Amino acid sequence: MIHKLLYKTLNRLSSDLDKIYGEYLDDEALILEISFGFGLNTYVMLSHINERSRLISIDLSYENIKIFSRFFVDKFYEGLLEFIVADAKNLPFREGSFNVVVSHTTVHHIDNVIKALKEMSRVLKNNGRMIIIDLVPSIFFSIDSVHRKENLLKSMMKIRRYIDKMMNVIDEKIDRIFYYVVAEKS
Repeated sequence: MIHKLLYKTLNRLSSDLDKIYGEYLDDEALILEISFGFGLNTYVMLSHINERSRLISIDLSYENIKIFSRFFVDKFYEGLLEFIVADAKNLPFREGSFNVVVSHTTVHHIDNVIKALKEMSRVLKNNGRMIIIDLVPSIFFSIDSVHRKENLLKSMMKIRRYIDKMMNVIDEKIDRIFYYVVAEKS
């Protein structure tokens, strides 16, 4: 039963990501992914970029990158994908480097959300897009302290306040499990 639910959730998530990235990833973009994780988001994004685009995916964990990056070796050698061990609160990139910055189910794990959002905005070009996808505060995710309703709600509110104040929201949606905000840096 759990496996069936997980499969349905991942399938639906992949479909939702396809829609978002199909609309908001450009053909010739330098894209920064905040947290490689297990690579699901990376996999979906790679299906929406071409040889004129490049995806740089960061993660705090070298081990995580080492384990899961092997599924993307071909994209790495094609020059479409690069992995870097880095912290979202202290990004090792110049100001205005990226056309798009994407964070998928990551922000609620960051202890200083505002600092990470400022860094993400700093490395984003003017008129660049920030896409944040995260978990809706829900009892379903109350399995540990990071996914408790209060923590997810706090993270969601910080994201909204920052984006409403510093960027132009161009799209947003709240679903049963996930929400997303697409904003443009002016």
